[in-house]
Amino acid sequence: MTAPTPRIGYTAGLFDMFHAGHLNLLRTARLRCNFLVVGVTTGACAEQTGRRPVVPMLERLAIVQSVRHVDHVVPQDSRDKLLAWRSLQFDVLFVGDALRHEAQWQAVDRDLREVGSCVEFLPSTYRRTGELLVRGLADLVAD
Repeated sequence: MTAPTPRIGYTAGLFDMFHAGHLNLLRTARLRCNFLVVGVTTGACAEQTGRRPVVPMLERLAIVQSVRHVDHVVPQDSRDKLLAWRSLQFDVLFVGDALRHEAQWQAVDRDLREVGSCVEFLPSTYRRTGELLVRGLADLVAD
């Protein structure tokens, strides 16, 4: 009997101000694959969308790499998921389900299906935003 083909998963994010939602995403993604690669968005890439990370890149890489559900970490310097697929050859891209109905992500799924991959939307488990400037006091103190 042959061993099942490994399923390589990929997810990416800024992972700034790492929180329980990030951890839940990584845990859930790893349960759905045999090997999880995580792209940590570079500051330059984030700034293209108007975001500026608070935590330096090397620290964000180290934090994500230290999570036991993560097998490999790479810098994400482009938001182009097909470009990431060409480099990493992942079988599935994990994305939070808050993005499910956005046309951009439907197009990403179509593009990835053409190369034998797909997008899998994972349930959101953290309701607070990770963006420091729009967070209220309640977000900054422990519950």
